[in-house]
Amino acid sequence: MKYLHILICIVLFFLFSCDNDENPTQYNNDPDDYQLYQMLLIDRYSETNSHIILCDTTGYFSLDSIHISNLKKHIVDLLDETIDNYFTVNVNRKKLKNIPGVEFYTFKSNYQGGYENTIEFGLSDVGYNSAKTQAMISFTERYGFGGAGIIVFFEKEGSDWIISDYYKVIIYG
Repeated sequence: MKYLHILICIVLFFLFSCDNDENPTQYNNDPDDYQLYQMLLIDRYSETNSHIILCDTTGYFSLDSIHISNLKKHIVDLLDETIDNYFTVNVNRKKLKNIPGVEFYTFKSNYQGGYENTIEFGLSDVGYNSAKTQAMISFTERYGFGGAGIIVFFEKEGSDWIISDYYKVIIYG
């Protein structure tokens, strides 16, 4: 069973690995997406001493029915339409632009240093419900020989987005 988990983690790792796709079909241009990316990066990494290497394009890891069921149990307010939109918008990779207000990362295509004291970080596209009152992003982070796949759930309170919950889907290492 242990080897099955390791094999699944390796497969998921390669599915979401940073490949410097020079020709994605389009840019990710939604300003709300970048507001959420900014919040996530600042919340997760603003106080780290590691250098963040951000994948140039969006990507995501697939969730099977067991993951989705566990996710819905953990985040009870998460709507099916948000999950459905997440899968719809993540069919194709999109090239990322600079994330405003975040200065502590480097796009992978521009990074020329070593990998000591770094975290490679990959973002999915953002799934929203139809009213745009909740959102879902997945991300991967790799550090040394370890890493994780995590889902972030956002909710809108008035006109402001807040990070409502993190849900760790996979850990590999």
